[in-house]
Amino acid sequence: MTERKAVTKKLALEYRRGDKARKGQILDQIYELNSWHRSYARKKLTQALVLKDVKPRPPRPPIYGESVIAALRFLRAAQGTPCGRIWCPGCVGSASWMSMMRRRRCC
Repeated sequence: MTERKAVTKKLALEYRRGDKARKGQILDQIYELNSWHRSYARKKLTQALVLKDVKPRPPRPPIYGESVIAALRFLRAAQGTPCGRIWCPGCVGSASWMSMMRRRRCC
């Protein structure tokens, strides 16, 4: 795909400067290389040199509120483990976790 874009960009410079006969030859050449129809090749050659504006996407809104995030930070610090996307379901309700919390006087 990148080779196809590079060849199209190179030929687009020649297509822009060429006369009618040369443009026809370039369209035939692109048809042989890419199997594009002449109208599609003409469209791609004219668009190859146009810079596209890329607008940054807006950031996603937070899923959890600040109180939930603060509670998760507290639990992570109390448990001594990193806070990932997936919490181990057996870790939070286990007796070893509760004993560790009591030793640290968190609850």
